[in-house]
Amino acid sequence: MDGQLSRHGFRSMLAVRLFPGVPFWAANYCASVSRMGLLPFLLATGLGSIPNTAAYVVAGARASTPTSPAFLIALACIALPALAGVVVAWRKRHRLRQL
Repeated sequence: MDGQLSRHGFRSMLAVRLFPGVPFWAANYCASVSRMGLLPFLLATGLGSIPNTAAYVVAGARASTPTSPAFLIALACIALPALAGVVVAWRKRHRLRQL
């Protein structure tokens, strides 16, 4: 993890922040023990947190009408990155097993 965060800190942290379900404490710990710089960490955290926060806010505000388009779009904005993260992890694991 240190090598990944040291070489591709901004990109890696941005991906971690965009995929819902990754605990902030785990990502923060990995970043703190790596050689990742503070500025890339702060920028990636700021930019990566905005979409998920907005989706959760809209979903919470529209939860009383679960069939409304705004609620369904917010759920899609939460579910699609999570699904993409699962697919990427599965493909990477499958690729590593073939080696």
